[in-house]
Amino acid sequence: MTAAIKLIYYRIMRTYTQLSLSFFFRKWQVHGKENIPKNAPVIFVVNHQNAFMDAILVETSSRTETWFLTRAGVFGNKFVAWLLSLFHMIPVYRFRDGVKNLRNNDIVFQTCVRLLSERQTILIFGEGDQNMHYHLRVMQKGFARIAWAVQQQNDWKLPLYIVPVAVQYDHYYNFRTRVLLNYGKAIPIDATYQQLPEREFLDVVVEKVKLNLKSLMVHIDHEHYDDIERALKNNRNKKDLMEQLVHDQRVVANWPSSKPAEQKKKTSYALLVLTLPLHVYAWVNNFIPYFLIRFLLNKFVTVNFRGSLKLGFGMVLIPIFYLVQAAIVQAVLHDWRISLGYLITLPFMSVWSVDIWKKGTHSL
Repeated sequence: MTAAIKLIYYRIMRTYTQLSLSFFFRKWQVHGKENIPKNAPVIFVVNHQNAFMDAILVETSSRTETWFLTRAGVFGNKFVAWLLSLFHMIPVYRFRDGVKNLRNNDIVFQTCVRLLSERQTILIFGEGDQNMHYHLRVMQKGFARIAWAVQQQNDWKLPLYIVPVAVQYDHYYNFRTRVLLNYGKAIPIDATYQQLPEREFLDVVVEKVKLNLKSLMVHIDHEHYDDIERALKNNRNKKDLMEQLVHDQRVVANWPSSKPAEQKKKTSYALLVLTLPLHVYAWVNNFIPYFLIRFLLNKFVTVNFRGSLKLGFGMVLIPIFYLVQAAIVQAVLHDWRISLGYLITLPFMSVWSVDIWKKGTHSL
């Protein structure tokens, strides 16, 4: 496959993924996108709480063609490795992948240096691996080492930037929840660092990125973590997600004096009854793919990958079922206008049904 065809495939899949995410999330808010430098190499350093979903959201919200550093364990065979490469994913090897494979990281490192020298964008998870908690863990130095190597190779003349990015979820894997993409101020990696010894450079840059990332997200570093998280999730009442973030950060900073009062949320039975025909229509048309995806998730997927693969399974299976159902309607009624109208209603009525149900039951 030629580079041009790969690029076309990548752009088509990115567009389809953007569309899928707009259905998966009830609200997908992006803040600070103006902080992304134009026509310059960029390293996105992202907090890592939700497997592939983190990288996909950054890629599709930034509108840049980004290369992702991904743990090598997901590159299970040659076909999967080829498929992931089409999505600009680059494997990173760890000790659990075998000591021999660690040598491949030298190639990965040089690939990143080359891409940045060509003024492209790469994405690195600063914490290394993921953890489904509102907490920024110890930052690894890989992104700083790459930045150092790039500038050393380019005599510190490349306009290189590190952009910290926080992904903040209301819920990690439920359908039709909310997510905030918060882009911080670009940190220039320029000649002002040139006189620093490498070790000091790494420490300074990692610390600067860590402090910036913490300010962009909810970071709970408290012995009562579970109580705070529960309180935050029970008070998702701000429509604007930046307002919600500021509110949540204030609650965390001032806990326990800032503990919100318990809110008794009553189920709106009237709303659910009035919209019952809608829910019946949605369930009749979605129960097969719904239970199939649920079975696959429960059988084969760990909780850390549940949100990412729920999206992935849905992107593949739901269009297939919708097309089959529309074909059956066409075979029975022999009217393409009715069949097309039916097909168009399926995703929108399904999303509407879930949103009304969540509103009526006050659930995430």
